[in-house]
Amino acid sequence: VAALLSALGSTSEEFNLDCCICSYGGVGSSELTVFLSRNGFSTNLLTDQDGLKHSCQPPQWPNKAASPRAVLYVYGDPYAAIASHYRRGHAYHQALKTCGHPMRLGPEQAFPPTLEEYCVRGEDLFGLQAHFHNWLQGSQVYDVILLRYEDMFEPSVAVQLFQLLYQHKPGCSSPEQVEMLAAAWVAGKRPRQSVVPLACQHSGLYAQLHDTMAQLPPLMVIPARG
Repeated sequence: VAALLSALGSTSEEFNLDCCICSYGGVGSSELTVFLSRNGFSTNLLTDQDGLKHSCQPPQWPNKAASPRAVLYVYGDPYAAIASHYRRGHAYHQALKTCGHPMRLGPEQAFPPTLEEYCVRGEDLFGLQAHFHNWLQGSQVYDVILLRYEDMFEPSVAVQLFQLLYQHKPGCSSPEQVEMLAAAWVAGKRPRQSVVPLACQHSGLYAQLHDTMAQLPPLMVIPARG
């Protein structure tokens, strides 16, 4: 861990992550990170000790040469994502990471204790709207791959994803290797454990954000603006 943290902070061109995976959490980014790590890809830290996993905007590196070979942002149904945080008992602490202004969040005692109460309050305490739109703007320095959770286990999407990731990774990969990796990823799909109450789905809190996400393709690349 110490060696990787040191490398991440270095401007040397000798080490570049194969893929930096970011999200607002609750959308399978940990699962994808583990899968890629087990299949030979270097990634940012699963534990978020490097502060990259839930970054509120595309992270800054000194230049393109120091950037990861691929930067991936995973997003998905905001209600389901927040339901996942409540189910795992870390809603408040996750909001501190993603809201963008943790000092304004207030003490944990004042944070809605349940998903239902969160939806009734009607305030985007997790900062998901700003988080998503910050990433949707892309980066000045590098391309950003946007991947929707609800579609990332679809075979055609999985093939496109691994084609993109191998495209940036040193060494050759055959179409057969890409297809085998995609098939292994698809085979690992599990049902969502988090349930969103009907009242929350119709609360309207994230209706506009949900509509914006629904209009995007399952997988897209936002070119560097610079």
